[in-house]
Amino acid sequence: VGAAAPLLDKTQFIFVTATLPDSIVDTITAEFPGVVQVKGPGLHRLAPSLKENLVDVSVPSDSNRNEALCFDVKAKQLLKALRQNRCRRTLVFCNTVESCRSVENLLNRKDRNSRVFEVLAYHSAMTPEARNVNLQVFANGRKGDNNENVDYILIW
Repeated sequence: VGAAAPLLDKTQFIFVTATLPDSIVDTITAEFPGVVQVKGPGLHRLAPSLKENLVDVSVPSDSNRNEALCFDVKAKQLLKALRQNRCRRTLVFCNTVESCRSVENLLNRKDRNSRVFEVLAYHSAMTPEARNVNLQVFANGRKGDNNENVDYILIW
């Protein structure tokens, strides 16, 4: 990235991330000498108006490479958490587009007519326009939607 940038001494790079593994820090430091890492004091703190539920979805260490088993364990716990902690808006974070799609399909199969929740996706395989539409629906609901019984779930 640095080598491809014109006028490197007059170009500013800003890397923003929620997590930053040491290997990436080493790579950035090597390519951009003098880089400054800035961390905010509020990182990893929960906003007072949010409710966070952490669920242990560990599997035995000899099974952690079994994708089907891991997804099954996580899916069961997600469905249980959604039943026990109903709220108007829920974010579900996934680490790949494929897992986003799997979670989206799982939730849509469990609630085929969107009576309990409306599932929205937000991932890189979608067009920016589609992502923005889903983000707006998640934030504001559907226009003319008077159904207060439907919760919005954004799979990110």
